[in-house]
Parts: sequence; C-alpha cells; structure tokens
Amino acid sequence: MNVSIGSILSAWVGAVVGRPWITVFVVMLAALLAGVFAANTLRLQGDVTELVDSDASFLRNYDAYKASFPQHRRLSVVVIDGSDARQARVAMETLRAGMAEKGALFGSAYAPGEDKFLLRHALMFLEIDALGRLVDRLAEAQPALATLARDPSLRGLAALFARVGAEGRDPAALLPLAEVITQTADAVSQGRLAPVSWAQSCLVTQRPPVS
Repeated sequence: MNVSIGSILSAWVGAVVGRPWITVFVVMLAALLAGVFAANTLRLQGDVTELVDSDASFLRNYDAYKASFPQHRRLSVVVIDGSDARQARVAMETLRAGMAEKGALFGSAYAPGEDKFLLRHALMFLEIDALGRLVDRLAEAQPALATLARDPSLRGLAALFARVGAEGRDPAALLPLAEVITQTADAVSQGRLAPVSWAQSCLVTQRPPVS
C-alpha cells in the first residue's frame, strides 16, 4: 500500500513539474469555478433574528415594539456629558441645531429632556419615597421661595439669609445656595463669566435626610 501511494504521488509530482503552465491553468480554473459556486450557493446570515425560532416570545415582543414605535428604527443615541446641567443643555441645543441644518443626513433629532409630556409630568416618574422627600423639601423651602419671588435681587437674597438667622433655623439649609453664590462671586472677581446652574444647585438640596 505504501509503495503504491508513493508511486502515485511521485507520478503526480512529475506531471506537475513537467507541465507547469497546464498546472497553473487548471488551478486557476478550479479556483474560478469554486468562486462562482460559492457566490451563487453560499449565503452568510447577518440577521440574528433569523438564527432563532421566529415564534420566540422575545421576538414577538420586539416586532410589536417596532410596529408601535417606527420612529425608533435606525436610531443613533448621543450621550452628552458636562460639568453641570446648563453646560450639557447648551451642548445639546447646539448639537440639535447642527443636525437640523443637515436634514439630508438626519431625519429628525429628539432630546428626551425636552419632551413636553416629560417636562409636564416629570414627578410621575419618581419613586414614591423620592417624591415624598421632594414634596417635604419644597414645603420647607416655600417661605424662602416666597421671599425671593417678592424681591428677586441681592436685597431679597440678603433678607432671606437674615430671616433664617432671625428665626433660629439651621443655616446649613442654605449651604447649597451659598456655595453657588460664592462660586459666582469668585468667578466675577477674576473677570470670568460664570452662569449659575440652578438645576445643579437644586439637585444638591434634594439629598435625602441622614437618619
């Protein structure tokens, strides 16, 4: 058996060496036929949904979701990060304006934080405990808010601090507001413009009480 296989291989090598051009032609023809066969027969499935059972519950839910929210197809999400809420909002508005100018590339641009329904009913999405804490803090801050509403100036701000001291309340309650005022004053003294991020200061004041 070994002798016969050796003889066959020796004869094959001799034929290849003796007829190199014919060998190259045969190899190229075989490669071309194999390529044509692969192009017409073989397929690569790139849709992962076709690789699983089409009756799977999660696929039915996904199809229902796509049918209910067609605007979310071919969707790209951009996450904007900034040092404060105001800076992030300015970046978002700039980006959205730029996308609106290139309507051929971007069909539409949607910012969840600007949704009228979410802005109107935002408190509905808070946990019950978080909502309760927020209501309590707003009730505590109501006198201060009323003072600033009557006189939204430095005079009214000074009256607010004086009232807290006169009533013997814990001055730590005004610490977030004092920090904002201090940062703004430092920036102005250095000749820099430092817009106040009231959203950030409100978030600071909404910390849950320490038990």
